[in-house]
Amino acid sequence: MNAGTLNIGSTLNAKTQVATAVQESASGTLARAGDITLKTGLLNLYSGGEISSKTYSAGNAGHINLNSGQVTITGSTNGAVDTGIFSTTESPAIGNAGNITVQTANLGLFNHSRISTSTASEGNAGNINITAPLIELNGNGVGAFIMSNAANESTGRNAKAGDIQLIGKDIKLVRGGYVLSVVSS
Repeated sequence: MNAGTLNIGSTLNAKTQVATAVQESASGTLARAGDITLKTGLLNLYSGGEISSKTYSAGNAGHINLNSGQVTITGSTNGAVDTGIFSTTESPAIGNAGNITVQTANLGLFNHSRISTSTASEGNAGNINITAPLIELNGNGVGAFIMSNAANESTGRNAKAGDIQLIGKDIKLVRGGYVLSVVSS
């Protein structure tokens, strides 16, 4: 059993979640979370708005592909809720997180917001590829992240963080804007 592919083609203003997920699977199966493809002129995610593909099972999380004229992701100033784009494997999953690809004219991450591929399981984190003439990460003191993260402390294994590629004419990291590829053990 796999989660289906999700395709969206319109303007999206989201304070809610757009997601594919596999919560559980029958023993021994490799259920996979679906891919997400989003083509839009404008994408605004704010205050807990989320695009995510997650797995808690033996399969992989899906890939996320976004093509938009403009992308703005604004989290809460107190960092209380996650806002952003995520491909994640959670314990007890053994699969890999998916890759995230973003193509846009302008990308802005503000306050507590993230574009992240991560694993807290046995699998590897995915790669992040962003192409935008203007890329701005302004954490306003609470952090704005583009991150690939492999947390090995809970698995005792050597999971790998993915590669991050940013292609842009103007890339700004201010007041807690971070680009990180991290392995913690």
